[in-house]
Amino acid sequence: MEVPTFASRFDASLVLGKKVAGYSPESHGAALLLDDGTALGLIAEEHSAGHWFEVFTLGIRTDAHERAWKLFPVPLSVEQVTSLWRFEWLVEGASGPTLGGNPKTQYAGRGPIPAAALSAARVEAGVVLKCASGNRVFAAASATSPFAVDVAVDQREISKTLNDFLNTYEA
Repeated sequence: MEVPTFASRFDASLVLGKKVAGYSPESHGAALLLDDGTALGLIAEEHSAGHWFEVFTLGIRTDAHERAWKLFPVPLSVEQVTSLWRFEWLVEGASGPTLGGNPKTQYAGRGPIPAAALSAARVEAGVVLKCASGNRVFAAASATSPFAVDVAVDQREISKTLNDFLNTYEA
């Protein structure tokens, strides 16, 4: 099976070398606040990867929405942006009750993609911002909720969040 690749349009130049003063988690999307007052929206961008199969890459854009910000004690100076890739695939059937006939289940993780997969894709779905202070910020298109963006800033939870991003789970 040919596995298409979906690259993110995340523009790292919007954060690289900048200071992030805070963030705003929301049910759909999230945002980063730069110390100059610029708001950057983090969005999940939809792509069709096959019949009944959509994947989401992480995008970023300047944003003018009013938000409730969670400010960091000290702005974080972003020194490096690392892209995060995962595989996503679709299989016949479901492990629980469904509505309608012919159910499908979507998975995301490091793989391997099973031979029984109907469709599969390699997706650039997240980033880790590494900061001068040693802190990191994780952001990724959710694999469990369409159009949602997961953000983690608690340094104790970043390793678990990264592991969850790569380990297989149902979407």
